[in-house]
Amino acid sequence: MSNLMQIKNRIKSIETTKKVTHAMRLVAFSFYEQIQKKNAPLVEYQNTILVLLDKLRKAFSAWKNPLCPIDDPLHSTPLVIFISTSRGLCGGFHERLALFFERNFLGQEHQQIDFITVGHKSTSFIKKQIAKNSNETLVCALEGVNLKNSHELTEQIFNLIANKNYSSVTVYSNHFISFLSQKPMRQQLLPFSEGENPENTNGVKEEDDLQQEYFWEQDKTIILDTLAQTYLKNSLELLLTQSLLAEQSARFFAMENATTSATKYISTLKLQYNKTRQDMVTKEIIELSAAL
Repeated sequence: MSNLMQIKNRIKSIETTKKVTHAMRLVAFSFYEQIQKKNAPLVEYQNTILVLLDKLRKAFSAWKNPLCPIDDPLHSTPLVIFISTSRGLCGGFHERLALFFERNFLGQEHQQIDFITVGHKSTSFIKKQIAKNSNETLVCALEGVNLKNSHELTEQIFNLIANKNYSSVTVYSNHFISFLSQKPMRQQLLPFSEGENPENTNGVKEEDDLQQEYFWEQDKTIILDTLAQTYLKNSLELLLTQSLLAEQSARFFAMENATTSATKYISTLKLQYNKTRQDMVTKEIIELSAAL
């Protein structure tokens, strides 16, 4: 009888766990839909401002990046921003990013590397990284990103960047590809890339863009400085939002897998319970028959 009670209690316990994982799955999907509504306009705005910034930089080639004004060929003062999560139950979301960082990050002995972390898990990971290297410093550990604080975190990170002349700013985070796929990525924010123009959706040739004259209502430097700051802030907020988006989709599938596993385990335990109960009934019948 005690064996039956143990199995029955295990079934109840797993059924409770199944309800929790199922609820968390639904919550993760709800958050995902809300974040997706915020992500879409950020992506569109990012593409638009990138095209405009690239065109105006070419129209005023004397402009220098105000956020990285120093000429540092040795790349001696890089800043690394590591965006992860403060919560678990999202599969290998953090572990994949940590492994990607270990494989791709390589600091030099002459560099004084500053880190900014977003999320408790990233802070814990980077502290272990810093313990191995005396030339690395954690300058700021921020709370994990959520639906309400992404803009505030963006302003905090931007102010930290603006207050010190870094030779580069690089972000390690999980990139949202689709609801089914998230991928660790490394993106350099500063200095601005001198790459090619994004795809021109208006069908205007690049040569025509270069020959186009712009009417500058304000000082060219002020306009480009403001545009660069806006682009950097939007880039930071987009990376934070996409990391949160990737986290919720990863949590959805982790909870779905946990719910499926719980369902299978409950079925197995119920079969075991019925078999044990039938064995006990059979044993009692045999004992009664023998007593007659």
